[in-house]
Amino acid sequence: MSATPAIRRVLGIDPGLNITGYGVVEASSSAPVLCEAGVIRGRTRNSLTARVAEIHEGVCDAIASLKPTEMALEQLYGHYERPRTAILMGHARGVICLAAAQAGIPVIHYSATQVKKVITGNGRAPKHQIQLAIQTEFGLETPPDPPDVADALAIALCQLVHLGDDFLTLGVGPLEYEVLIPEFTRRQLQSLRGEEISLFTIEYLEGNPMQGRLTPRLVGFLSTIEREFFELFCSVDGVGVKKALRAMVRPVAEVAGAIEEQDTKLLSTLPGIGPAVSERIVAKLRRKVPKFALLVERETSHEAEVEQDVVSETFEVLRSLGHSEADARRLLDAALSGKKKYKDVEALLHAVYQQSSNA
Repeated sequence: MSATPAIRRVLGIDPGLNITGYGVVEASSSAPVLCEAGVIRGRTRNSLTARVAEIHEGVCDAIASLKPTEMALEQLYGHYERPRTAILMGHARGVICLAAAQAGIPVIHYSATQVKKVITGNGRAPKHQIQLAIQTEFGLETPPDPPDVADALAIALCQLVHLGDDFLTLGVGPLEYEVLIPEFTRRQLQSLRGEEISLFTIEYLEGNPMQGRLTPRLVGFLSTIEREFFELFCSVDGVGVKKALRAMVRPVAEVAGAIEEQDTKLLSTLPGIGPAVSERIVAKLRRKVPKFALLVERETSHEAEVEQDVVSETFEVLRSLGHSEADARRLLDAALSGKKKYKDVEALLHAVYQQSSNA
């Protein structure tokens, strides 16, 4: 008899002595599901001992009733000019971690910058931007209020599909895999949090065989053509997997076009790629890259990739036209609600403004 894997249910906590926000988000095959969110309010006139006891009791109640499989908690940050604030917040985080330990659930910690970058793409996003992003993510009528609730939900979402600076944590059934990703792939995945995806991977061994320690690593891409280009890029002397991961901040078509046009100036701007390496890249790959510049935008073996490219590019166009991130998401959501297929950015933009004029 085989056991059914538990559904991931993340309890996100935004700790505070007066107001502690909490939110529970469950993974699903389509999109994350909001189970419940709210706040645990302390009585500000009570002693510190009483307040942390109230926080502990409230978190224990949330765990008991909502039955999360894991907890995500904002890391402690203290400014050197306000050490007392950090010390007081440490009391709140301590009893929250205690509640998780008593319930036997793991706790993962994220900095505020990490969470903001995952949710909005901007590590310095203000609170109202987080609220709007959460409103859009879950289709809420109004932004979550107070902001502590939105922050807690953002932390929970961050845990469901953790996109770090150069890796993601991918859930496959009951297992999780850490997959390294280049920056251009990370940006594509940013809008697919919690959704089912297919990654095309390569495996390499990291370490020194002479020292007897080799660690297998996975690198993931959203298309086979991107994977093939990455392997070609790694083959240049002085590049390799680690440098290629750091360097690939631009789309494959753009990098391939620069190589084909022998634009060493542009290639030299890629992180870790100086003038000498850019010359070697052009010398080795110039005659091998034209197909990548032509095919990367046309690959249709995974239909969602093409659709997502169109959506992402349209989003950037709307931002360049002066729309806020929240407004651009709202316009795109309205246009895409009809489930139509859009072959290019122009077609989707036309639908966006036609939908807007009919509203």
